[in-house]
Amino acid sequence: EKIEEEIGVPIALRWKYINTEKYEDLTWDERKKWMALHIEVSTADSKKATRGLARLYGSKSLAFPLGIRMRLVSEFREVKGNTIMMGKHTRLRVRQSSFLAMTIGHPQDDIMLLDFIPKGCKHSLRSMIMGIKSAKKETPGNLFHAVGKDWKGRIIFNYLSIKSEEASMIADGLIPYLEHHYGNSVYEFFDPEAVVEKEEWYWDEDKQTIVNPLSKELEVLDRLDDDYDFTKVINAEKKKDKGGAMSEGFVAPKTAAELAAARLNMIVAGDDEDSVSTLGNPLSPAKIRAHQVSSLLPAAVGMAGGASVLSSGTMETRMSTMEQTMQSMAVDMEQRFDASIEKFFARMQTENAKVTDKQPPGGASAGEHND
Repeated sequence: EKIEEEIGVPIALRWKYINTEKYEDLTWDERKKWMALHIEVSTADSKKATRGLARLYGSKSLAFPLGIRMRLVSEFREVKGNTIMMGKHTRLRVRQSSFLAMTIGHPQDDIMLLDFIPKGCKHSLRSMIMGIKSAKKETPGNLFHAVGKDWKGRIIFNYLSIKSEEASMIADGLIPYLEHHYGNSVYEFFDPEAVVEKEEWYWDEDKQTIVNPLSKELEVLDRLDDDYDFTKVINAEKKKDKGGAMSEGFVAPKTAAELAAARLNMIVAGDDEDSVSTLGNPLSPAKIRAHQVSSLLPAAVGMAGGASVLSSGTMETRMSTMEQTMQSMAVDMEQRFDASIEKFFARMQTENAKVTDKQPPGGASAGEHND
């Protein structure tokens, strides 16, 4: 509508593939790399439209409708046959593909009136947004490339990926940013619920950043609970590895991964009696082993109240007894295993002998017809 108003000719805009010298059978993903807005007009209005579009988007254009900077490029078929022009057209086509790869779309749901100019205001919300400049020297120029609606009617901010950090911050905090520069009158452009939601947000001119409750909360949390801040301890441990010194007797806390690995080793080894998987379980490895050891120890005789006070000599004697008992158990198990194997083979021989006795002459099984 804005372009029609500027050139006085009805037009249609289509986002299409940029044609080349010949037809290319490409997939949709490949074709998206080479897309641009194509302007279509009536044949009767073609000359008038060309003059008007050259004025708006030609090489000498400095002011652009809605602040969206575009350039008018003839189609490839119009320069076909001129080698120099074909080469320039190809280079511009590559530039367009690179530009599309750098463009990001950021949805904005707080805006209600994008092009409305209320009383007392000199600018529409769109012109305010398109007038925002990047504050970084590395990315000069407009912060946003375009502001418009997608095919679903949702407002989208377009900006380059190299400006994404700054642009996304401004897009999310647009209300406090414009309020700082234009006053409370900008509230008319936005959803009232969004205005209430962001009433505690503000623009910090010195730091060039949006300050919101979340950033305040993070800043407060960063200063709390110093007794649970182990970054200094870890850094000191690293310095120790590099030749530094730490206070004697100080033990640095282990990381969560180290503690988890240690606990797992205890469970596998059967040393963890209080882990979740074995809590209160009498069949846990640790408790079974403790029960076996206690059953092997001979009861102390003559101890009042059942208490047992062992000397070093008594302990050595009991340990020797335990070793002997364990050895005898091992020998006994080996003998039982050998006996079981012998019985098994003997039973197999007996069964084979029975089958041989029942086999009738001629090789037929018992009860079958013998030809």
